[in-house]
Amino acid sequence: KGRREADSEMGMTSAVFVVILVVAVCFGGGGSGGVDAQSARTKADTALSSFWSKFWSPSQNYILDYYPGDNGQVTAYWTYAQGWYIMLQGLDLFGSGSPYAKYLPMMYAGQQKRGWYSGYYDDETWMTMSLTYAYQLTGNKTYLQTAEVIFADVMSAWDTTCCGSHRGGVWWDKKHTQKATASNGGPVSIALVLYRITGNSKYAAWAMQVYIFWYDQMVNHQNGQVCDHFTPNGDQVWWSFTYNQGMLVAAATEMYKHTKNSLYLGHAALYFQYIQNSLSTTTSRGQHVMYDGSGCSGDCTEFKGIAYRFLVDYYQTLTEYVATASNDSGADPSDVKLSEATLATLGEFLNNNTDAIWGLARNSQTELFAVHWGGPAPGNNDRISQSQQNSAAMALSSNALHVSK
Repeated sequence: KGRREADSEMGMTSAVFVVILVVAVCFGGGGSGGVDAQSARTKADTALSSFWSKFWSPSQNYILDYYPGDNGQVTAYWTYAQGWYIMLQGLDLFGSGSPYAKYLPMMYAGQQKRGWYSGYYDDETWMTMSLTYAYQLTGNKTYLQTAEVIFADVMSAWDTTCCGSHRGGVWWDKKHTQKATASNGGPVSIALVLYRITGNSKYAAWAMQVYIFWYDQMVNHQNGQVCDHFTPNGDQVWWSFTYNQGMLVAAATEMYKHTKNSLYLGHAALYFQYIQNSLSTTTSRGQHVMYDGSGCSGDCTEFKGIAYRFLVDYYQTLTEYVATASNDSGADPSDVKLSEATLATLGEFLNNNTDAIWGLARNSQTELFAVHWGGPAPGNNDRISQSQQNSAAMALSSNALHVSK
């Protein structure tokens, strides 16, 4: 648990077009050689279908924690939300005529039977995200209404009476043992999505309050590291995970969408830079991919897919910003240039990760994936957690959605 006269503007526009075109060719589903939307969709469908066939328990109407699921242990609330999210990505990719359409109500019923609340506010945030995505795909207001009810509980956990010199933040759990990036970064991004959907200003105001506090108190502004949490006595715990970085990338990206202030795209670039510099490793192919350490187990095995999903949204948002700013006489040329460079680096990095997932971390006989995306692939008889399969499937699906739209 982020202005020129006519001749110069034309030159910049041409340069930006070339950069965007080059990056678009680099970031996609066809491997490092270029974009192949059909290939990306096939890979995503393979990973998603494998996940469903191996981890869904019809008798329990819930996701199993491991495959083989010989003891029948089901997964946790928050990892169920991630499993639901990737099935929704499948629906997004393949439409209402696909098998993924029938999984949506089954998964809703599975969680409804167990209850919509959790002892952890970050967990409730993930469920809110999946429910909101379900609403966006179907227009079924039941999903949105349930999401808003759950998220009201998350919003109630904002507190200014604790802790030490850090007077603010959203509690991580209902026992009030800490305030974490998991319960602050994620809520910012989904609150702003809910604002766009509902028009209710309370979501935007709350998100602004949380982000400003967390950025001020819990981010190393030099290297971009995001602090994991602080305790009730105010002690900061600087654990480092792709998950934390990804959540702040998402929060900053949504802050930019809300305010149109490119400062927040700069924040996202800083968080991404830390992933590159401190949370990546080099594969046998010489590619840099995300890495949460050799001891990554338990919840950690879910983290990289979440980070990848949010990095894709940042990439798409940054692409739109560069395209617009390059034709804006009021835009800062140095900011546009920096954004171009970030786009190129990020596009290559994202592509490296999906290349490694498919080429190094995948067992082509079982269609199961290793925790570490640089490989080696799991053996035919290895016990696989739903989280490691989920993480890989989420990245492949996020990539496929990017190149398909």
